[in-house]
Amino acid sequence: MNLHRVLPAVLLIVSFVFATACSYPKTSVRTTEENAALVFKGAPKTAGVRIDGLDAGMAADYSGKHSLGVLPGRHVVEVIDNGRVLLRQDVFLSAGTIKTLTVSAPSP
Repeated sequence: MNLHRVLPAVLLIVSFVFATACSYPKTSVRTTEENAALVFKGAPKTAGVRIDGLDAGMAADYSGKHSLGVLPGRHVVEVIDNGRVLLRQDVFLSAGTIKTLTVSAPSP
């Protein structure tokens, strides 16, 4: 038997076995948890929203037609207009819920 003919065939088979045995596993991650949302009623057009101390836009942008998506859990929600706090509320939001917060404008 000619070693020069057998050796390449053996190397090819061994390479194929190693290449197919060393493939990465395929994984996927799925989440079934949905975000929660906030809607603001009665807020002045100039009032901003803060969630946990971070600016989140204008309250009027989330007045019902659109809502502010947030992660489920406990949050501190503030509505501020011209430096005055119109609303400060601790809320707990479950996944998939939409909570409406009513903002009362302070007396002048």
